[in-house]
Amino acid sequence: MENNKVWIESFKRGLRGVWSHPDPFEVVNGVDKELAGRKVDGAPLTIWQIMRHMIEWGWIMIRKIQGGSVKGPDEENNFFPREAEPASEDVWTAHRMALWNLAHETEKLLDSDFDPEETIPEFDNITVADALMILVTHNAYHTAQIVMLRRMLGAWEENKPPSTES
Repeated sequence: MENNKVWIESFKRGLRGVWSHPDPFEVVNGVDKELAGRKVDGAPLTIWQIMRHMIEWGWIMIRKIQGGSVKGPDEENNFFPREAEPASEDVWTAHRMALWNLAHETEKLLDSDFDPEETIPEFDNITVADALMILVTHNAYHTAQIVMLRRMLGAWEENKPPSTES
């Protein structure tokens, strides 16, 4: 496990967007229910749908890494919800916290005693390390989509640099 400390810390920084991309939680911070559900011409998804996808898919990845077998409610739709906006401000707030909890749970997993070379049979026999890298890059990709939507909606502070704090 000692040999893995460097890359574990790197994964943690990747979850929070340190040095490379904005922190996913910070990207949705300050977004209200209305903005989360607002459609942008030419964009297939809303901020709400993308964030819900990140949460749903992320928890499925974590459960698979932990050895569980899961099927999500939106699996037939690639884990994107059909509804374009949250039902209420409370629902939106709860899901923003769920995104934060996902990152926190992933960090707890990274701090646990796990075998990064263990394979996940239910997930094409990729290793746990591969699954964690997929989770980080998946969230970075969708975080960028949310930033783009916010820009298109006039709700993003331009030239906001990624965090350099680990």
